[in-house]
Amino acid sequence: MPCNESPLHFIQSDKSHFYEVDIPITKGYEFAGYRFAPNLRLLWRDGEPLALTDRISRMLSYLIEQRGRIVSQNELLEALWQDTHVADANVRVTMNRLRTLLREEENATPLILTIPKQGYRFVADVAVRLPETAASVAAKTLGEIAPQEKLYAEQLFLRGRQLIESHEPHAFEKGLHFLREAVRLNPQMIEAWVGIANAYTYLGTFQINSPHNVFPQAEQALQKARALDADEPILLAARANYLLMSQWDAAESGHLLEQALQRLPQNATIEYQAGLHALMTADSTRAIECLRRSMALEPLFFPPVLALAQAQAQAGEVTAAFTTLQKLLVLEEPLNFAHYDLSRLYLNEAKLDEALACAERA
Repeated sequence: MPCNESPLHFIQSDKSHFYEVDIPITKGYEFAGYRFAPNLRLLWRDGEPLALTDRISRMLSYLIEQRGRIVSQNELLEALWQDTHVADANVRVTMNRLRTLLREEENATPLILTIPKQGYRFVADVAVRLPETAASVAAKTLGEIAPQEKLYAEQLFLRGRQLIESHEPHAFEKGLHFLREAVRLNPQMIEAWVGIANAYTYLGTFQINSPHNVFPQAEQALQKARALDADEPILLAARANYLLMSQWDAAESGHLLEQALQRLPQNATIEYQAGLHALMTADSTRAIECLRRSMALEPLFFPPVLALAQAQAQAGEVTAAFTTLQKLLVLEEPLNFAHYDLSRLYLNEAKLDEALACAERA
């Protein structure tokens, strides 16, 4: 995608203090064993952090803020979709995904009531937590990483990964900032180093920045991760990603992915990268299989959904590709790449007006 200014224009400068900026966490909420940080789009369930899509995060935040009263479908449409013309069914789809996330079927008492013909009411007891910052929770002692710092680094990593894997040009800057801050707080966090490597790999692959500039930085981040654990499966998958996209070494890349899948089966990120490898080597059948497994393992991780649509189109399953992209745009903020792919599908079907409309949104 074209971009007039590199998202790395300040990262490549010598202003190393940039990553010392303290990132605020706005007020958070606790309810029924959950913790929710709206501005990071993160929900903790049984201590496990989950990254949310923007639409689901805003729906949960809105319902909590309006807790105790009935919120109609029209009110949710106006609050969450605003100028976008969508059907009431979009509210129901997003609500069902939110309820699945909150494990409503396992709760003796539902957290969100459906009031027939009126709307929804959030009924759980909520405790509001005051704002914090990375500096206020960080307390380094004798060079050791405080538990709070590790937790905060994990939050930053999840948010940064979600931004990077969206492949949106405008998201790389913020995503890299979150990931760099994560490794500043916890230099032993191999997942964040891997995320940084993937970010630079994508920046070069999509020509958002010069491959000559960013591929060496991807290699440096991979070396940082290898120094921590050379056999870590997610590192093997990231190395495969880098080799395929920077050197088009499909054979070695595929070998590394097989190692990663054997060592860590049932991992959404590795299955996603295996799906990308299959997609880029024109093995659409395997791509669809891997991407569906990734989606099943982590339902709110939307990059595999976008890649699935591309694999379906590659396999000639045009109707399925349309359906996949349209469902993605219901759950997530308008995505440039999703609109771009829809535009190409419409163009292939000779639907020029629809293709132009999607291209304008991209």
